[in-house]
Formats: sequence, C-alpha cells, structure tokens
Amino acid sequence: MGDVLRHVGIVVSNLENAINLYTNLFGFELKVRFNNVSGQHVDKLVGIKNASYDVAIIKLPDNNRLELIEYQSQKGVKRNPVKSNDIGCSHFALSV
Repeated sequence: MGDVLRHVGIVVSNLENAINLYTNLFGFELKVRFNNVSGQHVDKLVGIKNASYDVAIIKLPDNNRLELIEYQSQKGVKRNPVKSNDIGCSHFALSV
C-alpha cells in the first residue's frame, strides 16, 4: 500500500462483525473506535446531511489502516447482486 496511503475506508453493515473479522480472523489490531461521529464537519466530509456513524480504525501489519464505518443514520443499501463492473470499489487485496 505504500507510504502515501493513509487508509482504506470500508462502509459495513455491522461494525462489530467487521471488527471481529479483521482482528480475530486476520489478526489485525483495533487501534481506536469512535461512536456517534456527527456534526457539520462530518456532513461536509461525507456529503450527507445529518450523518452519524460509528468508526473503527484497524492497523495492518505493514502499518497501514482500514477505516471501518457503520452509518447509524441514512443507512446505505446493499447492491444485490454486485457485478464486477459496477461503479465503486471493486475489491482490495491483503497479503496475510
């Protein structure tokens, strides 16, 4: 991932399950967790009015970070089925 990358953000439907996956299955480290992140600065950052989310920062062995986000307001919808050519994040790969 390199020195330029700060983190990869991933919106999840269940933050507890995602934390469990990355820490217990992959052995990554939970660095910090924040609940009910909100405010005008957040609204501007994510482009959603009255946004509120919980976030967990996961440290990878190469010192990069995953930012796992679960929206409490304006929950997104799952695209089903997601096709490999849909616009958006296609995938990310980890060497473990």
